[in-house]
Amino acid sequence: MKHVFTILLLGFTLTAFAQVKCDSIIWKADRKLTWGDFQGEPVLSGMVAAKTHYDFVRTWAAHGFTLKTKMVCSFNPCKSWSRNKKSDNLLAHEQGHFDIAEYFRRLYNKRVAEATYSKSTIVSVMKSIYQNINTECETMQENYDTQTTHGLTKDKQVEWLQKIAGLLDATKPFDQEEVEVKLP
Repeated sequence: MKHVFTILLLGFTLTAFAQVKCDSIIWKADRKLTWGDFQGEPVLSGMVAAKTHYDFVRTWAAHGFTLKTKMVCSFNPCKSWSRNKKSDNLLAHEQGHFDIAEYFRRLYNKRVAEATYSKSTIVSVMKSIYQNINTECETMQENYDTQTTHGLTKDKQVEWLQKIAGLLDATKPFDQEEVEVKLP
Protein backbone atom coordinates (compact mmCIF):
# COMPACT_ATOMS: atom_id res chain seq x y z
CA MET A 1 0.00 0.00 0.00
CA LYS A 2 2.87 2.31 0.81
CA HIS A 3 4.34 1.73 -2.68
CA VAL A 4 1.00 2.44 -4.39
CA PHE A 5 0.77 5.79 -2.57
CA THR A 6 4.38 6.63 -3.56
CA ILE A 7 3.71 5.76 -7.21
CA LEU A 8 0.52 7.87 -7.24
CA LEU A 9 2.31 10.80 -5.63
CA LEU A 10 5.16 10.52 -8.13
CA GLY A 11 2.64 10.39 -11.01
CA PHE A 12 0.85 13.54 -9.82
CA THR A 13 4.18 15.33 -9.36
CA LEU A 14 5.38 14.45 -12.87
CA THR A 15 2.02 15.49 -14.34
CA ALA A 16 2.26 18.86 -12.59
CA PHE A 17 5.76 19.46 -14.00
CA ALA A 18 4.73 18.32 -17.48
CA GLN A 19 1.92 20.85 -17.76
CA VAL A 20 2.49 23.49 -20.42
CA LYS A 21 2.61 27.08 -19.31
CA CYS A 22 -0.05 28.98 -21.23
CA ASP A 23 0.43 32.65 -20.63
CA SER A 24 -1.50 34.69 -23.15
CA ILE A 25 0.44 36.69 -25.71
CA ILE A 26 -0.78 40.26 -26.06
CA TRP A 27 -0.77 41.52 -29.68
CA LYS A 28 2.20 43.79 -30.40
CA ALA A 29 3.39 45.05 -33.78
CA ASP A 30 6.95 43.93 -33.08
CA ARG A 31 6.02 40.50 -31.68
CA LYS A 32 5.02 38.08 -34.42
CA LEU A 33 3.76 34.58 -33.68
CA THR A 34 6.15 31.63 -33.93
CA TRP A 35 5.35 27.94 -34.24
CA GLY A 36 6.58 27.58 -30.65
CA ASP A 37 3.56 29.64 -29.57
CA PHE A 38 1.16 26.97 -30.86
CA GLN A 39 1.11 24.57 -27.90
CA GLY A 40 -2.38 23.07 -28.18
CA GLU A 41 -3.10 19.50 -29.21
CA PRO A 42 -3.70 19.42 -32.99
CA VAL A 43 -7.08 18.33 -34.28
CA LEU A 44 -6.30 15.49 -36.65
CA SER A 45 -9.69 15.27 -38.35
CA GLY A 46 -10.87 17.83 -40.87
CA MET A 47 -9.18 20.02 -43.42
CA VAL A 48 -7.85 22.75 -41.14
CA ALA A 49 -4.07 22.55 -40.66
CA ALA A 50 -3.82 25.11 -37.84
CA LYS A 51 -5.96 27.12 -35.44
CA THR A 52 -5.24 30.51 -33.91
CA HIS A 53 -7.26 31.12 -30.77
CA TYR A 54 -7.52 34.76 -29.75
CA ASP A 55 -9.50 36.44 -26.99
CA PHE A 56 -10.78 39.92 -26.32
CA VAL A 57 -10.68 40.94 -22.67
CA ARG A 58 -12.58 44.14 -21.99
CA THR A 59 -13.35 46.31 -19.01
CA TRP A 60 -15.25 49.55 -18.82
CA ALA A 61 -16.67 51.84 -16.19
CA ALA A 62 -18.42 55.19 -16.12
CA HIS A 63 -17.80 57.49 -13.16
CA GLY A 64 -19.30 60.94 -13.09
CA PHE A 65 -18.77 62.42 -16.54
CA THR A 66 -16.03 60.03 -17.66
CA LEU A 67 -16.17 56.65 -19.39
CA LYS A 68 -12.99 54.57 -19.34
CA THR A 69 -12.56 51.32 -21.23
CA LYS A 70 -9.75 48.97 -22.00
CA MET A 71 -9.75 46.03 -24.39
CA VAL A 72 -6.85 43.65 -24.96
CA CYS A 73 -6.38 41.27 -27.89
CA SER A 74 -4.50 38.16 -26.79
CA PHE A 75 -3.37 34.87 -28.31
CA ASN A 76 -3.99 31.69 -26.31
CA PRO A 77 -1.10 29.24 -26.86
CA CYS A 78 -2.82 26.23 -25.25
CA LYS A 79 -5.88 26.54 -27.49
CA SER A 80 -3.86 27.26 -30.63
CA TRP A 81 -2.39 24.39 -32.61
CA SER A 82 -0.89 23.29 -35.91
CA ARG A 83 -0.40 20.00 -37.71
CA ASN A 84 2.34 21.53 -39.86
CA LYS A 85 4.90 23.60 -37.97
CA LYS A 86 7.27 23.85 -40.92
CA SER A 87 5.23 26.05 -43.27
CA ASP A 88 6.11 29.75 -43.25
CA ASN A 89 3.05 30.43 -45.42
CA LEU A 90 0.73 28.77 -42.90
CA LEU A 91 2.34 30.71 -40.05
CA ALA A 92 1.82 33.96 -41.99
CA HIS A 93 -1.82 32.98 -42.50
CA GLU A 94 -2.27 32.37 -38.76
CA GLN A 95 -0.58 35.71 -37.97
CA GLY A 96 -3.20 37.23 -40.28
CA HIS A 97 -5.95 35.87 -38.02
CA PHE A 98 -4.30 37.45 -34.97
CA ASP A 99 -3.82 40.73 -36.86
CA ILE A 100 -7.50 40.78 -37.87
CA ALA A 101 -8.43 40.44 -34.19
CA GLU A 102 -6.12 43.36 -33.34
CA TYR A 103 -7.79 45.46 -36.04
CA PHE A 104 -11.15 44.87 -34.37
CA ARG A 105 -9.70 45.79 -30.96
CA ARG A 106 -8.68 49.13 -32.44
CA LEU A 107 -12.06 49.47 -34.14
CA TYR A 108 -13.67 48.94 -30.71
CA ASN A 109 -11.61 51.86 -29.37
CA LYS A 110 -12.63 54.01 -32.34
CA ARG A 111 -16.33 53.25 -31.97
CA VAL A 112 -16.27 53.89 -28.23
CA ALA A 113 -14.53 57.23 -28.78
CA GLU A 114 -17.01 58.29 -31.48
CA ALA A 115 -20.28 57.03 -29.95
CA THR A 116 -22.99 59.24 -28.48
CA TYR A 117 -23.96 58.47 -24.90
CA SER A 118 -26.51 59.45 -22.31
CA LYS A 119 -26.95 58.17 -18.77
CA SER A 120 -29.85 55.99 -19.91
CA THR A 121 -28.09 54.51 -22.98
CA ILE A 122 -24.49 54.01 -21.90
CA VAL A 123 -24.94 50.33 -20.96
CA SER A 124 -26.78 49.43 -24.18
CA VAL A 125 -24.35 51.41 -26.35
CA MET A 126 -21.31 49.70 -24.80
CA LYS A 127 -22.94 46.28 -25.10
CA SER A 128 -23.88 46.92 -28.72
CA ILE A 129 -20.39 48.10 -29.69
CA TYR A 130 -18.79 45.02 -28.14
CA GLN A 131 -21.29 42.57 -29.67
CA ASN A 132 -20.94 44.14 -33.11
CA ILE A 133 -17.13 44.00 -32.90
CA ASN A 134 -17.25 40.28 -32.05
CA THR A 135 -19.74 39.50 -34.83
CA GLU A 136 -17.88 41.52 -37.45
CA CYS A 137 -14.55 40.00 -36.41
CA GLU A 138 -15.92 36.46 -36.75
CA THR A 139 -17.34 37.31 -40.18
CA MET A 140 -14.04 38.73 -41.40
CA GLN A 141 -12.13 35.72 -40.00
CA GLU A 142 -14.44 33.38 -41.93
CA ASN A 143 -14.13 35.44 -45.12
CA TYR A 144 -10.34 35.42 -44.75
CA ASP A 145 -10.28 31.61 -44.52
CA THR A 146 -12.80 31.14 -47.31
CA GLN A 147 -11.23 33.56 -49.79
CA THR A 148 -7.67 32.34 -49.16
CA THR A 149 -8.70 28.67 -48.86
CA HIS A 150 -7.11 28.70 -45.39
CA GLY A 151 -3.99 30.31 -46.84
CA LEU A 152 -3.51 27.86 -49.70
CA THR A 153 -4.47 30.28 -52.50
CA LYS A 154 -1.24 32.28 -52.63
CA ASP A 155 -2.42 35.36 -54.57
CA LYS A 156 -5.50 35.76 -52.36
CA GLN A 157 -3.34 35.29 -49.27
CA VAL A 158 -1.02 38.09 -50.41
CA GLU A 159 -4.04 40.34 -51.11
CA TRP A 160 -5.51 39.66 -47.67
CA LEU A 161 -2.23 40.29 -45.84
CA GLN A 162 -1.97 43.64 -47.64
CA LYS A 163 -5.59 44.43 -46.78
CA ILE A 164 -5.01 43.57 -43.11
CA ALA A 165 -1.86 45.73 -43.00
CA GLY A 166 -3.88 48.61 -44.47
CA LEU A 167 -6.62 48.16 -41.86
CA LEU A 168 -4.03 48.21 -39.06
CA ASP A 169 -2.44 51.35 -40.52
CA ALA A 170 -5.84 53.05 -40.84
CA THR A 171 -6.66 52.35 -37.19
CA LYS A 172 -3.20 53.23 -35.80
CA PRO A 173 -4.61 56.32 -34.02
CA PHE A 174 -6.79 53.95 -31.97
CA ASP A 175 -3.93 51.67 -30.93
CA GLN A 176 -4.07 52.70 -27.31
CA GLU A 177 -4.43 50.72 -24.13
CA GLU A 178 -7.24 52.73 -22.64
CA VAL A 179 -9.91 54.99 -24.08
CA GLU A 180 -11.37 57.81 -22.03
CA VAL A 181 -14.55 59.57 -23.16
CA LYS A 182 -16.13 62.66 -21.63
CA LEU A 183 -19.84 62.07 -21.08
CA PRO A 184 -22.59 64.71 -21.46
